Amino acid sequence: NLANLLPLIDEVYVKSVISTDESIKKNKKQPKLQQKAADKKLPNFQNSLREHWGDWYVPLISFQNDLEKFKRKLPSFYNVKGIGFGVYLEQATSEIIAKWKAKQFAAKTMVSLTGGLGVDDWAWASSSCEVYSFDPNESLNFWSTLNFDRLEVANKIQRISQTAEWALENWDQWQSHKVVDVIYIDPDRRPTINSNNSTSRISTDVNQYLPNVFELYQKHKEKAHQWIIKLSPMVDIHWFQKHIGVSVKAYSVCSGKEVKEILVVLAGLETHITEDSIEKEMVNISESSAELFSQFYSKANSGERLTNETVATINTKTQPPKNHNRPPAT
Repeated sequence: NLANLLPLIDEVYVKSVISTDESIKKNKKQPKLQQKAADKKLPNFQNSLREHWGDWYVPLISFQNDLEKFKRKLPSFYNVKGIGFGVYLEQATSEIIAKWKAKQFAAKTMVSLTGGLGVDDWAWASSSCEVYSFDPNESLNFWSTLNFDRLEVANKIQRISQTAEWALENWDQWQSHKVVDVIYIDPDRRPTINSNNSTSRISTDVNQYLPNVFELYQKHKEKAHQWIIKLSPMVDIHWFQKHIGVSVKAYSVCSGKEVKEILVVLAGLETHITEDSIEKEMVNISESSAELFSQFYSKANSGERLTNETVATINTKTQPPKNHNRPPAT
């Protein structure tokens, strides 16, 4: 019952203030604070939450454990008392990177073939973009839709419980656009079983990603003006370009001095010839700006790097903080 769930999510936020604050944990008056919580009719932390939370116990206890990570990664979701936990939160794009994508690749219509928790969906929708989002995981779609409601973007995002393959094969059944501005894919680097029965995630072999980005692009590239594919930082872009067979533009997306993801941008509808060039850009994203550095490679020039320069600086906030001084690019 959704009406019963929403107050329970709110309860997790209230409980976390008492249970996770280190200063409170060390305070000798903690029993009084716990009694104060009980007076507010919140369940006592020492009692079983399973009975109180009922069918929602598993996701809520997972969310309670991940709440601090959720707050750091998705502050806007946290501020409206959204929810995200476990592998859903782990695989989600961080908010600051999602906002940069929506600005860098501005669009009026966007199709996300791998919706996930919906952070990228939200970022594009917040930029006045019409978003169609697909994910076969109905449970995940439930949580994503709940977040969209609280973020007040539900009217701009259509989340459909279907696969990427279904979306492209049945293009005319769910929307009226012959061609959209952007098709976005964040494929699953699916787990594999090792010889010792442990699992690992494929990061370098794009052929093993789900969905298969090579097959989808080659068969349906005319459905969008631009395709954006998220890859592991470990993928060899030259290998990827060889297999995709067209010119690529690759962004190494960094935040906090760490490469978070690789974005490969491919032309869609306008792609009529194949080329061997690769353009690489590195973007370093902070709370207030994003710096881009550009490199260009061409097979005709034996892979020689032809350019290496700062090409743009993009604000990631509507109003950057005053007296913000960025060190010059080197």
